[in-house]
Amino acid sequence: MRKFYRITLPVLFTLTCYLGYAQRPMGIKITKPVICYAHTENNPCFIPPRQELIKLLNSSDRIKTSTIEVEYIGFGSVPQAEAAFQAAIDIWEGLISSPVPIRIIANWTTLQPGALGGALYTAAYANFDGAQKLNVFYPVALAEKITGKNLNGNNPDLFAQFSSSADWHFDPNSNPSPGQYDLVTVVLHEIGHGLGFAGTFNSNGSTGSVGLQSTEVPIIYDVPIENLSDQNLIRTFTSPSPTLHAQLTGQNLFFDSQTSTRPKLYAPASFNQGSSISHLDELTFNGTANALMTPEIAPQERIHDPGVAWNMLKDLGWEFVRIVHQPLADTENITGPYVVTVKIEDDNGFNASSLKLNYTLDGTAFTEVSMAPTGNPKEFSASIPSSGIARDYGYFISVNDNANRQFVNPGKFVRKLQPELQNIFIFSTGPDTQAPVITHTPKAFILDSETSFQIEARITDNIGIASVTVEYLINDVSQGSVPMVLQNPGEDSVYLATINLGGGLVIDDVVSYRISAVDQAQATPGGNKAFFPTETTFQRVNVVGLEPTQDSYTNNFNAPSNDFFGNGFSIVQPTGFSNPAIHSTHPYPEGNGQPNNQLNLIYQLKIPVRVKEKAELATILFDEIVLVEPGETGTVFGDEEFWDYVVVEGSKDGGITWTPVANGYDSRANSAWLSRYNSAISGNNSTAVGDPTLYRSRTLNLQDKFDTGDEVVIRFRLFSDPFAAGWGWAIDNLKIQIDETPPLVLHDHIDYVTEGTESILLTFTATDANDITAVQVEIGVNDDEPVVEELFLNPLGDEYELPITNVNILAAGDVIRYRIIAIDSEGSEGFFPPSGNFLKVPVVQFSEPVNTYSNTFNASTNDFIGNFFSVTQPTNFTNGAIHSEHFYPNGIGLNKTSNFQTILTKPITIASSNSLIRFDEVVIVEGHNTGVPFGNPNFRDYVIVEGSKDGGETWSRFLDGYDIVGGLAPWISTFNAQGNGNASMFRTRVIDMTANGNFQAGDDVLIRFRLFANETVNGWGWAIDNLYIQDPITSIEQLSTSVSIYPNPLTNQLLHIEIDEPTFTETHISLMNVQGQQLQAVKLPPSGEKLKHQLDLSGLPSGLYIVAIQGSSGGRILRKIIKTQ
Repeated sequence: MRKFYRITLPVLFTLTCYLGYAQRPMGIKITKPVICYAHTENNPCFIPPRQELIKLLNSSDRIKTSTIEVEYIGFGSVPQAEAAFQAAIDIWEGLISSPVPIRIIANWTTLQPGALGGALYTAAYANFDGAQKLNVFYPVALAEKITGKNLNGNNPDLFAQFSSSADWHFDPNSNPSPGQYDLVTVVLHEIGHGLGFAGTFNSNGSTGSVGLQSTEVPIIYDVPIENLSDQNLIRTFTSPSPTLHAQLTGQNLFFDSQTSTRPKLYAPASFNQGSSISHLDELTFNGTANALMTPEIAPQERIHDPGVAWNMLKDLGWEFVRIVHQPLADTENITGPYVVTVKIEDDNGFNASSLKLNYTLDGTAFTEVSMAPTGNPKEFSASIPSSGIARDYGYFISVNDNANRQFVNPGKFVRKLQPELQNIFIFSTGPDTQAPVITHTPKAFILDSETSFQIEARITDNIGIASVTVEYLINDVSQGSVPMVLQNPGEDSVYLATINLGGGLVIDDVVSYRISAVDQAQATPGGNKAFFPTETTFQRVNVVGLEPTQDSYTNNFNAPSNDFFGNGFSIVQPTGFSNPAIHSTHPYPEGNGQPNNQLNLIYQLKIPVRVKEKAELATILFDEIVLVEPGETGTVFGDEEFWDYVVVEGSKDGGITWTPVANGYDSRANSAWLSRYNSAISGNNSTAVGDPTLYRSRTLNLQDKFDTGDEVVIRFRLFSDPFAAGWGWAIDNLKIQIDETPPLVLHDHIDYVTEGTESILLTFTATDANDITAVQVEIGVNDDEPVVEELFLNPLGDEYELPITNVNILAAGDVIRYRIIAIDSEGSEGFFPPSGNFLKVPVVQFSEPVNTYSNTFNASTNDFIGNFFSVTQPTNFTNGAIHSEHFYPNGIGLNKTSNFQTILTKPITIASSNSLIRFDEVVIVEGHNTGVPFGNPNFRDYVIVEGSKDGGETWSRFLDGYDIVGGLAPWISTFNAQGNGNASMFRTRVIDMTANGNFQAGDDVLIRFRLFANETVNGWGWAIDNLYIQDPITSIEQLSTSVSIYPNPLTNQLLHIEIDEPTFTETHISLMNVQGQQLQAVKLPPSGEKLKHQLDLSGLPSGLYIVAIQGSSGGRILRKIIKTQ
């Protein structure tokens, strides 16, 4: 067949230029609403609906030309608002003509201050059948009206939201009171935006641009916009550019209407995103019959007619002439003529004399031919004469409606900085040597339970298909062939065949098939042929089925596995990953072009799992990466705008019906996923790539949706809708009903025994989701080999006791070592302590009381006893200190709380003065909520310093326990980040042992540091350094200074400090409470005279305070100050 390129070289350049303008159908989801703001000044006015509309709405024999369906959300408490909304719907339904229902979601909710409502079309489409402007988006409702087809299934076409806090007027038949906003007016306004009265021109403050979201493709509202000098913005000004910004903010933009004097648009000097360009000019139209689509609606404005905005919407396509035409196919007939037939469908009449066939032989010069009636209603035809040789022909059809608007088929390309270009249909004549084109997605598998399966393919040819067949084999034995049938002649090219498998197949059978298509070519004997996969090969499909049910399943996918079957998934190791896992196709396909424009990628486990009785065992655990299109903010699984998602599903009927084990989710399920998805966007799609750092663990529970004993098949499903997609889904380390949790041993541990104690009793519990099969206690003394004590299993519960006798034969300094072990039926071992180390219980004889104690912990010491604390130097610390375990365990005592303690073995005799404990500390433990007092169970974890006057039998606090609340900012931020402490976080604390009255001078007390932990959240823990108890106070700079601090007690509000030392160096003065919290601080320079300073305590309550005076060498003086009323 001769083509254009065979005639003359110039023709190649002229006609084939049309191939350079893509007319690929496009769609996009919309996320940015147009906002309607409230004006504050009353503007009493009423614009009723136009008279013809009133007559239509009141007519008893009215024929509806459109249907608007509304889903109301949040309107339940305000039925009068819903009634007002419906009144606005009735007005738009009376104006609009569309064969496709318009679906609206209306949300009654809280909006930003000053906003009455907002609306957006939920999707936009380009290059669909009937589109007058090509490579231009149309709002979905308008696109469906033009093409006459539902494009987005059951999804909503418009999303509108209205302020629930505005002062609304609801009655459509009365005037609003001052300060009230007419809801009917605002609803009419917002629906107008959703129908297409909204553009994509934007500005960042200096640079203007056009294009829907990130596509750089305009929407139909943008196309006719021009400036005062009739310069069309798209065809004249570069996007993006400062010159375009100047146009958008020049206050002189217009809509080039074919039916109205060009309306002026709202283009203020400061670009207002969401309002600029997408409204009529406020100054021009406010207070007129055309005011509905101005940017601000005032109180008492009652505007029930769109005015000129309706003419503008009609110009965009809401009043339309549809030229229905099946383009001419290629033909081997070179003698012609070639008859072009059209059918006209119109909203408001058309001029039959303007109906023209325009054809071309070179793409430049067009011949116009009037089209004549065929005798069928509104059907017309005209002929293209043959040139007598094999060649290409191009043509388009044009017609004017009664408003003199021109409509064409195909449409015109909108080009930036260039005039519009008329697209054409092209057909070729002459001998056909082109084979048909077969597009087919191979079957991934066949279930052994299936008795038939379908093969579907899209098959096209330039002159037409004569026949399509599919030949198939079972286990390499030919079964003949069956025809494939065209499903919708004249509408699409989808062919379908059903293969009968008789009584079914068995697992591991193989079905092979090959598609053959023959066209209608006469030049090639028998027609041109095409095959899938090839003329000599077959597509092989394995028969799969369910294997015997198991109680559990696990797979890390590091070894080859045939346990799964499905489509769109495989077990692979992509670049950048260290081992294989289940991966969807990367990137996964969009749902465009699939049935209902939806695609499901599925990977099903062949092995059913029997649901266990205990919920803690009926789990599905896996690691995953989810980079799929996120839904709109606030949407949940099942909502219309949830978009793409992944979901784990189960079936207890062998795969006939499926139930989500838990709700589906998308990239929003983890902030790292969402950030990665959004890090690289091209058009509508994410081009970001997953890597192993994005793996996160997920746990699901089969007991949430299934019952004990159900035999459940598990599958992983990725749902993809049209227009956007991303990298996809990765799944690794799958564990179904695998109990890897060791038994839990709870025990109130023992930290020491006093010399002479005869016996001790170990009491503990051992629990596990599975059965406990063994309980042991390993006990040793000093360095002796531990003895294993095997305990009888408790058939009635989980409590155990083990007495340890003859302890009194041990002497002070001996150490009892023990740990508890519980083993479950899976062989998992649980320990107390959880580390598996031995607890150390020293036999102690407390020393005689001492008056002072100090320790910097830079050398080893035996002065302290207690488990879960030690003197050590962790990373990021410069010397030794007392440290709790980092991180400290959650509560592991019998009541799921624990007291971790370290006790000073040297009792302290409390002095009548200087009864202070001073130390540096880092405290990173779980904090309490504001207002919760110490002692309340909701105080959570805390640390506390306590004393005992009876040798450790009972303990009383020196001060209330405390946590990170009120501590240093780095403590809090480190806890929130689950980080580690370091040496820079130390803060000094000073405690007066007699301050709260629990102790007094002369008491001999043991001192302990205790960390309390509940069973939930834990943190890094506690560090204690530079401990000084009633230590002698050193003077500043070791000089014989004279320091006066008065009055004390303090009766007025100023505390005077005087330091009499001529050679005194730089001085630091600080005021602290008895908890060591610094309240005031000052640094004074050297002085050759007496140093004087005053501290203001007026804002502090009565009580005990500490003044610290410190020189540059580190020595310091501490003084107690008592403030009274």
